[in-house]
Amino acid sequence: EKCLSRSGADYILNELVKNAGFDPENFSMHSMRSGFVTWAFLQGYSVAQIQAVTGHKCLESLRHYMDRAIMAENHPLKGVQI
Repeated sequence: EKCLSRSGADYILNELVKNAGFDPENFSMHSMRSGFVTWAFLQGYSVAQIQAVTGHKCLESLRHYMDRAIMAENHPLKGVQI
């Protein structure tokens, strides 16, 4: 079984982003992975479920994203239009 290389994954992401009409400079594999962790946590997925998808070996890394999601959800200016 072959794994996709980091450069291969970056290439695929860049092509998908370009085809969707967005600037690939604004996206990275890290931003997609961290965004997924945040989204999944806020949707109620368990740490084990998220870890199974992302492959994080260290729970501290996942905790970092979850803490940021909790702070964003509870931010006093959430929903304020500027």
